[in-house]
Amino acid sequence: MTEWFQGPKMADVSTEKNQPNVRRPEAIVLYSRPVCSLCDVVKPIVAAVAADLNLTVDERNVEESPEWESRYGHQVPVAFLGDYKLFKYRVEGPDLARQLRRHLAVA
Repeated sequence: MTEWFQGPKMADVSTEKNQPNVRRPEAIVLYSRPVCSLCDVVKPIVAAVAADLNLTVDERNVEESPEWESRYGHQVPVAFLGDYKLFKYRVEGPDLARQLRRHLAVA
């Protein structure tokens, strides 16, 4: 069986009685850093949209991991749902909600 996503915090869900369970991400992973004005703008947007869709936000400070700093240090804020990059730098709430609904088949 091919899984939609591989990443943090997965849960089994099924959309139909005869459809096998498919793994679904439960968390948006948001890479940021403490002193980042763009991060300060997107954090409340991500939190509000995540709450509306019953998701959590796993915020990660890139300064706490050399791997994260190397990979995402010049892209913060950047957010993922599983392996899917939702955005980097900027996002609007309606756009983020639309992306998440599409990828989670909530719409």
